[in-house]
Amino acid sequence: MKKYYYSSNGIDKNGPVTLEELKQIKIDPKTMVWFEGLDNWVNAEEIKELNSLFTSPKINLNKKKLNKKNITSTVANSKKKKRKWVLPIVILSLIILSGTVRFVLKSNNSVVQEISVEEIENELENKYIEPLKIAEPENSYEEEIISDIREKFEAVNYNINSYKKVKKDLMDESTEGGELEAYFKKEELKKIVASYYGEMGKLIKEYYFWDNDLFFVFTQEYSYDMPMYMDGSKVDKIDENRYYVYNDKIIRWLDPNKEKVGKSKFIQKETEILQNAKTLKQNVEKKQDVIVADKAYFYLNPDLSSIKKTYLIKGDKFTYTNSDNEFVNATFTNSKGVTTNGWILESTFLDLESQSVNNLNVKEKNQVIRELGTSSFRININNNVKNLNIRNNPVNGNIIAKISGGEIYTVIKIFEASKPIYLLKYQMSFKDIETGEEIEKPADYKLSNLRLIGDDLFYAEVFNTDNKIYKIYIEKNNFKIEYNNWFYLKELKGWMYSKFGEKIVLRKDPINNKDIDNQTKIEKNTVLETETKDTVKDRENKMSDFNKKKEKQKVIFSLESWYSSERNSKGVFLKQLKSSKKQIIKSYNIKLKEIVIYRTPGNYNREESFTAYIFNNITDLKIFKEMTSTNENVELYYENLEKHILYYIN
Repeated sequence: MKKYYYSSNGIDKNGPVTLEELKQIKIDPKTMVWFEGLDNWVNAEEIKELNSLFTSPKINLNKKKLNKKNITSTVANSKKKKRKWVLPIVILSLIILSGTVRFVLKSNNSVVQEISVEEIENELENKYIEPLKIAEPENSYEEEIISDIREKFEAVNYNINSYKKVKKDLMDESTEGGELEAYFKKEELKKIVASYYGEMGKLIKEYYFWDNDLFFVFTQEYSYDMPMYMDGSKVDKIDENRYYVYNDKIIRWLDPNKEKVGKSKFIQKETEILQNAKTLKQNVEKKQDVIVADKAYFYLNPDLSSIKKTYLIKGDKFTYTNSDNEFVNATFTNSKGVTTNGWILESTFLDLESQSVNNLNVKEKNQVIRELGTSSFRININNNVKNLNIRNNPVNGNIIAKISGGEIYTVIKIFEASKPIYLLKYQMSFKDIETGEEIEKPADYKLSNLRLIGDDLFYAEVFNTDNKIYKIYIEKNNFKIEYNNWFYLKELKGWMYSKFGEKIVLRKDPINNKDIDNQTKIEKNTVLETETKDTVKDRENKMSDFNKKKEKQKVIFSLESWYSSERNSKGVFLKQLKSSKKQIIKSYNIKLKEIVIYRTPGNYNREESFTAYIFNNITDLKIFKEMTSTNENVELYYENLEKHILYYIN
């Protein structure tokens, strides 16, 4: 027979008990339970066989109103004719038979029982009235829940400044990256704000939590009239959606017009929202650690008696989300992609979150932007640099331009980041801790997730060209410490990473007594002014190309569709476009989504239109672009990589 363990406060464990004994205890839906076969403790409401233990909220009825009129008014129309005379007839029959206000009934053992009319009314109420649940009381109950959600929403935002704030990057979630902000009241998660950036807009999702449960989601989708990084870009539209959540179910959805969305559309959106919330929650709550004991056994439960055969070894890195007494709920994935879950003892690992790289005796700088003023200087971009990103903000800003080696710029601001970076001193070879695979990295390679694990011995991660993560050990004397400074370039009005430029030092010309640049790479006493003119010309050409691209963007974003391979267009163009689409798909073996002919508003000149090829993915776009590049009669006007579109001049 199945035995259950239960905990009402999450600390004290009780059991084992049978299902019948559990019924007598009268647990609630949030009581934590466990039985053999479960990996973790769960809420009682998640166990199907325990659902019968919980009753739905009862509707309070006033006994004084227990008459035909009030009873029938609470019954749905479909049930009115069937049940509206039941209660009066039963009561009337009993009164006629008794002739008094008390009734004498004989039981099977001949014991005489006296039952009052009030007792009969109570029994009839439970038998006939309570089962008749209708829409109106349920709606009333829903409104109470909505009101409670709004109060919790206000409470979270009112106290937001008192919560601990955690920030993480979401660089792989959108074309222009993103960021994550989480707010904690001590260890309890209260709010998550996820921001995703694109070329033409941004999406902000807010998730609200109470007692570890999701209760509200608020989304804002911003659309811009042109790319966000372009001067003069403005917000064109903001779409807002509100989702009220109760017991992991959407109970109300308000669209951008604050109109209620039909519940038939809830299912798909519900799955999406709950999964996203779960993923983000795990992202901000999970901690990373490394085993320091020779072996760390998994346990089925946070109990020494539930030990398993599986274990971790010294150096294994894992994640965990919650703890219980001396245990943590851990997850480990090996080199073959096999994941193991269970409880392990805290004494077997080193808490990496508490292990700061300050063990290196490095004092972190204050994060600040310093205006240089008269101390501005020029830098020469390192010769080996190609297509270095220039951003509108340091670190994670949008890319506004690209530069290459040999170019010279003026630095008027410096951004001093708050955390150091760790670079290899020499070219080195490493072996992966788990697989034994070898990897070689050059000097100045950046180490990730550096953590102290022993005397001058550190755990670190390095990335291969295929983005595979190698886990390694490295000694302190094999890496160096630098700060992630950024330079603001006056000419480009953007930020570059300082590592890729060399400061040009000024010295005095002894003949003319003027300041000249001491540039070590100048050959044969070439006059700097001559070289500067060339670099300035190159820079002007690059800026001209960049400005041309911006002008093309303005043209593209002002176009209107004229004909399409997917729409009912007039004349012969529809057939032509459909035929062209089929031919391209067959010839190039690619997935072409649509062909669209665009025109500037009011311009019916076919020769001045643009033909757009819309693809399902970036790979097919590149194949088509490469194939058409050999055709001299084809001119590519603009490419929108975010939306997988190539625009050609007709």
